[in-house]
Amino acid sequence: MIESKALAISPDRKISEIDYETALQRFRNGTEVTWIHIFDDDAARVAKQLTDDFKFHPVAVDDAVGREERPELKEFDDHVFLVAPAVVGSESGEEEYDEVGIFVQGQTIVTVSHTKIPCLLTLWKRWETKMILSKPEVGYIVFALLDSILDDYFPRLDAIEERIDEISDQIYEGDIHRMRDLLVIKRRMLHMRRRLGPFRDVMNSLLRRELDFVTDPVAPYFHDLFDNTLRLTELVDTNRDALTGLLDIHLSTVSNNLNQVMKKMTVISTVLMSSALIAGVYGMNFKDIPELGWKYGYVYCLGLMVVSSLLILWQFKRKDWL
Repeated sequence: MIESKALAISPDRKISEIDYETALQRFRNGTEVTWIHIFDDDAARVAKQLTDDFKFHPVAVDDAVGREERPELKEFDDHVFLVAPAVVGSESGEEEYDEVGIFVQGQTIVTVSHTKIPCLLTLWKRWETKMILSKPEVGYIVFALLDSILDDYFPRLDAIEERIDEISDQIYEGDIHRMRDLLVIKRRMLHMRRRLGPFRDVMNSLLRRELDFVTDPVAPYFHDLFDNTLRLTELVDTNRDALTGLLDIHLSTVSNNLNQVMKKMTVISTVLMSSALIAGVYGMNFKDIPELGWKYGYVYCLGLMVVSSLLILWQFKRKDWL
């Protein structure tokens, strides 16, 4: 069943929760500020509701119920539609995302999501608790929604930065088993960049276009949102550059350790090769090898192997190959 919730904002800034039918009537009257949120994982049912009850443009409706939609801003005759990428937590620790479709028509904001967005639920509960809004304007509500969505990125980026610092310390200490962790973080940053990059363009368009709900009193708030989007994008790019550098250092460390192992194995092989040569000479099936009949021939052979090995090691040490 489709879950619909609505908040009514009165001119004196009071907030109250109302039923869907009342909210729909307020939408049709178009004179009172109303926020309607629709949640359902059935795209067909939501699309039908948006089309039948609100008469939104089919293109906007398709984008609102679609999955993995790119952040965008579209203007139609009587309403504006935009897509904002919200972060949804997961048990694995990696970020999952859901696109929030936001319709703005007159004094009504209609939001659509496929899952329950934590930041929107928090905003809803905070307004229900305070029961008052500082600015009873549609533009301010849109700002509050977008600001809540963006604010959810900052703690996750802070956690990623701390994880990068932790891994970098381990790599500098010689740990060569951090490749998987680095690739996981790089994938997380890539997914975040794919959403924040287009969303930055959406925020820029909100400021450049002459939209009715971006009034002079709320315009500075949208400028602040744009600055936050730029900051987030720069943080993601900075962390991606840091990850690239760490990957290079990690690969260099692994390569250096491999070279050290090969160096040691080469020395061992060279030392054993001299002993194998001596053993091979005295292992030949010739009758007239002088030492074969000697009482101390076996000890002599072992001593010769030890001396030759020590001479080789001394020569390597003398040339700083060890």
